[in-house]
Amino acid sequence: MRNLDREANVRAMLKQVSAEPGDRLSFFAAELTQDARWREAVAGSEYVLHVASRISEHVPKSADEMIVPARDGTLGILRAACQANGKRVVLTSSFTAIGCGHPPQRAPFDETT
Repeated sequence: MRNLDREANVRAMLKQVSAEPGDRLSFFAAELTQDARWREAVAGSEYVLHVASRISEHVPKSADEMIVPARDGTLGILRAACQANGKRVVLTSSFTAIGCGHPPQRAPFDETT
C-alpha cells in the first residue's frame, strides 16, 4: 500500500471517531536504517510513536538479519527524538519478536511464554 493510501486510511478512521487531528498529524516514509530521514521526520515533534519494525518474508539465515536492523533502527529513532527535544517516545514491539523461533503452539503467547 502506498504511503498516501495509508495516510488517507488513518485519517478516515480518525474522522469516524471524531478525532480529526488536522495539521497536528504528519506522515513520513522513512527507511529504518537511515538516520537522516528520521531526524527530518521527528523535527519539531513532541511525541514519537515507533510502532513497527521490518519483518522478513523468508526465514532468516541468522537472528541477526532481523535483530540488528531492528535494534539499530530503533536506536536511530530514539536518537532523533532526543535531538528534537521530544517529550515522549512510545515504542511497541512486533509479534515477530516473540512469535518466531518457537515451535507451533495453541496456547496464547503471554509474559510467561
